Amino acid sequence: MKNDLLQIEIDLLLLKYGEAAVIKALSSAVVTTEDELNKKIRTLKEKKLKAPKSPRQQKQPLDIAKEVITGSSNEHQLIKLATLYQNKQFLPQLKDVKRFLGRFNINKNIKSRNEATRVVFESLTKCSSDELTTFSTNSNTNSQSSFAKLAEHIMGDGNNKSSNK
Repeated sequence: MKNDLLQIEIDLLLLKYGEAAVIKALSSAVVTTEDELNKKIRTLKEKKLKAPKSPRQQKQPLDIAKEVITGSSNEHQLIKLATLYQNKQFLPQLKDVKRFLGRFNINKNIKSRNEATRVVFESLTKCSSDELTTFSTNSNTNSQSSFAKLAEHIMGDGNNKSSNK
């Protein structure tokens, strides 16, 4: 409210006396030169004219995963899994991700699959090549949820439950 009234009064002063007279009076009131005051005004105008920042783009899971897995001995398999993860063919739901991380004793408060990407792929870099192959091949079949297949593999029960497919 106060700023609105000030702006109205400034506008009235500018209309009544003109920009040069107002700047001259203001410079003597704040004990500065007119040039310094004009420079401050230009700076304020430039700040006001700058385009507002666009909302921050959220990184895609594939990009996040690539940051984590670069240089890994199983990089090719991990990139394949990252693509499947991004397309929601590997750990398609947040609950699947949380259960998967629970197998690695990681119980962070994760609110989204995208937020979990870094942790998931840090965990996957610790897996063997055979495990990664199993994860990627099992992600392509739709007979069971991804987590069920992963749980079977991690727990070593893959042969016992294969009749349930």
